[in-house]
Amino acid sequence: MLRPIFAALAACVLTAAAPSSFSDADRYLDQFIDRSVSPRDDTDQYKRGVKVGGLTPAQRYFIGWSLGWMNQIRPENLAVRVKTDVHAPSPVRVIGPVSNMVPFYEAYGVKPGDRMYRADSVRVQIW
Repeated sequence: MLRPIFAALAACVLTAAAPSSFSDADRYLDQFIDRSVSPRDDTDQYKRGVKVGGLTPAQRYFIGWSLGWMNQIRPENLAVRVKTDVHAPSPVRVIGPVSNMVPFYEAYGVKPGDRMYRADSVRVQIW
């Protein structure tokens, strides 16, 4: 059993990262935690630089990182995978972590009312 503080963090991670269609999202908890840390650690590399194609280094970083998870899947296949695959679907692997990251908010100017905005009180930061 998890210690109370870790159980509370786990509940926050699951609430933030898993869409309501996930009936057993706790299966993905380790991945959600890992994905919450890895992109945040890498963003420091892009803090210096110039705009390319109108995009800042930070924006290019997040675009490049998310493209690594890009794929297409039929809805019926997704429904099966959500119940049988130990890996979370790709959109969840991208949207979950970055919507908790201050550098993402800064890169794109995300504000309250934007689709990917999460209030500070519900953002998850593990490390």
